[in-house]
Amino acid sequence: MLWSLVRAQQGPLNFKIKMPAKTSIYSIDIYMALLKGMDNEKLAQQILANHESGNLSLIKEEGTRANNEEDSTLPDTEETKVLTELIIGRVIDVIEEHYPQKKYDLGFDRVVNGKNMIWSHVTFPNESTIYHAHYCEDDTKFTDLSCVYYVKTHPNCGKIWFNPMGHNRKMFSVEPEDGMLVIFPSWLPHFTERNLSKQVRICISANFAIKETE
Repeated sequence: MLWSLVRAQQGPLNFKIKMPAKTSIYSIDIYMALLKGMDNEKLAQQILANHESGNLSLIKEEGTRANNEEDSTLPDTEETKVLTELIIGRVIDVIEEHYPQKKYDLGFDRVVNGKNMIWSHVTFPNESTIYHAHYCEDDTKFTDLSCVYYVKTHPNCGKIWFNPMGHNRKMFSVEPEDGMLVIFPSWLPHFTERNLSKQVRICISANFAIKETE
């Protein structure tokens, strides 16, 4: 069962309304769910082995790693296939909640124009993830929905922070735990705190494009 974590209700202004009045500018929903039935320990071993083999998702140039060197290609295993289907099911739940009367096509491929749409993210002790949002294709267009699934977490391994207002006064954080899925709008800027535990934090991220068919 999905539930809403954050809903900032401040939607579009209408200057023809009678004053004084109160309206909203926007609404942001962040969803969380615990996915059951996954062997996260086995999944973590697969991801870590793949990451340590040097199978990184982004390389700047030969011999030089990109800034997000904590990202690596998601291994193609039975466990990752099952998890991918579970994640897609939860994303569809979110779409149907927001657009119950519309038909749509959930565009999802593991790779789009040479860029991974689902990947693993390995953060070692004292590492963090920089402030960013999720783009696709030529890095100028946002996808629609993004998510993170936490495979292996520890106390003080680092919260994920969302910044809907574009400044640091109205940020929201989520404390990760094993098996937690967090779904959010791709344009929403976010970052993760430094991993202050003595263990590696492992998660999986994905981007989704929604195409209305009618």
